[in-house]
Amino acid sequence: MKTTRITVYFCPYKTPKDIIFTFFHEQILKNKKSALNTKVTFQDFSARTKKMTVAHAIKVINKLGVWGFCVTKNSKEKVIHYWYKDRKNIKLLSNLFAHEYSHAIFGHSEKLACQCGLAAHYAIKYMQKEKLIKV
Repeated sequence: MKTTRITVYFCPYKTPKDIIFTFFHEQILKNKKSALNTKVTFQDFSARTKKMTVAHAIKVINKLGVWGFCVTKNSKEKVIHYWYKDRKNIKLLSNLFAHEYSHAIFGHSEKLACQCGLAAHYAIKYMQKEKLIKV
């Protein structure tokens, strides 16, 4: 069986505004009004989508503390764009990376990627409880 090597690049962002403007740049450019008032469809880690303004999406991910998305450059290169508020929240970060990595490597659907992220979250929680890791 032939295996295909896939390279995953990680692209961090400094602020929630930066990552939201990157993700929704096409919709923002089409809107002739204020960029922050542009209506977009936002998706959180539970695969729920909601219509909201860009300004509200920035507030939502700032409250969540972590958010990201995966982009396919070509069949062998994927880029995971991400932002996080606090490095100490290992459960949210593990959820984010497992979720986006399952999209990038395995091409999982949103529902399956959410389950992978949740599994990582509970694995970290278990390891902390059993004192296998210290965070």
